[in-house]
Amino acid sequence: MAREREGIIFSYIDSPEGGGDEHGDVDSLEFTDEGCNVEEQIIQKLLLEKLNKVLKSFPASDRDFLLHSFGSDFGYLAAYAREHGMTKMQVTRKKEKLLDELREKFFEKECRTEKNPPGIDRTDR
Repeated sequence: MAREREGIIFSYIDSPEGGGDEHGDVDSLEFTDEGCNVEEQIIQKLLLEKLNKVLKSFPASDRDFLLHSFGSDFGYLAAYAREHGMTKMQVTRKKEKLLDELREKFFEKECRTEKNPPGIDRTDR
């Protein structure tokens, strides 16, 4: 079966022997996927939302450049260099600079809140 091939294991919340509801409707049974880690999915979604928020803080041209750098064909950077009269090295440096800025903004609040959240003075301890 496809479930077995993909490693999906279902557990029944309701008893499968009961045959569903009082009318024998098995569609009323609730299933859980034991291979699914809900916490990981939530963390992944939160990180993607944060990444999207950080990307939106970039100018549209820089945001489009980054997204196309990773989502397009192999030759995108070379084509970008030709279209904008830049060398491949200049385009590569631009990409690296934007990625550094992206990383800095993405991890900025986490570092600040771990050390000293705003409004909390830790000097008196």
